[in-house]
Amino acid sequence: MKRMLLAAAALIVPAATGPARAADMPAKAPAAAYSPYNWSGLYIGLHVGAGRGSKRWLEDGSLGIPGIERSAYDVSGWLGGGQAGYNLQTGRVVIGLELDVSATGIRGSQGLCYVGFGPQSCDSRIDWITTVAGRVGWTFDRALLYAKGGFAWLGEKHNNPFPGFGVWTASETRHGWMLGAGIEYAFSSPWSLKLEYNYFGLGTRNLGFTGPIPGNVFGADIRQRLDVVKVGVNYRFNQIR
Repeated sequence: MKRMLLAAAALIVPAATGPARAADMPAKAPAAAYSPYNWSGLYIGLHVGAGRGSKRWLEDGSLGIPGIERSAYDVSGWLGGGQAGYNLQTGRVVIGLELDVSATGIRGSQGLCYVGFGPQSCDSRIDWITTVAGRVGWTFDRALLYAKGGFAWLGEKHNNPFPGFGVWTASETRHGWMLGAGIEYAFSSPWSLKLEYNYFGLGTRNLGFTGPIPGNVFGADIRQRLDVVKVGVNYRFNQIR
């Protein structure tokens, strides 16, 4: 009889204390759900960078034989400005539209041009650049690799100083196309850094130069291209985390 009571107690005690021990143990927290970075929405930002390109002044026939190269030189300098855009993300694909406006100090010159027409020089400067471009990219959570392409407008001025006679000038808003690529990384919820390269195809445009002598106007076909590298920071609205 005593043995039967001891056996019963051995079965009852663990059964009674087991639930209590389980209740005393802390509940295991559920694993947090993974939430990738959201690139969708409106953003604005600032950028700085540098540009380098080439200018070629070609004879248009007003002073000689068309097509003769009268001047060729490089331009270079800084740029800085802002951008604004909108992205739409589907899975890991991001598409968007971006407006970019920059003031620049890009300029260059040649000390002796139009050889045979006196000691003239030629110089150019780009005052501003505006682009409107579409973007398409592929995300790696907080990193975005993208390509872009669209339209470009440049405000620029060309000078042709002729010692003893004055300076002939021509100004224009030149338009062309641009292609680019870049990488952007979100280092905090709304903020991201980017590194971007742009190529500008600006073609050849005929410009009329006017000077201090009334009625003395000449033309030149100016061909140019431009490369730009810039770094920037963006602030993204409607960021979910």
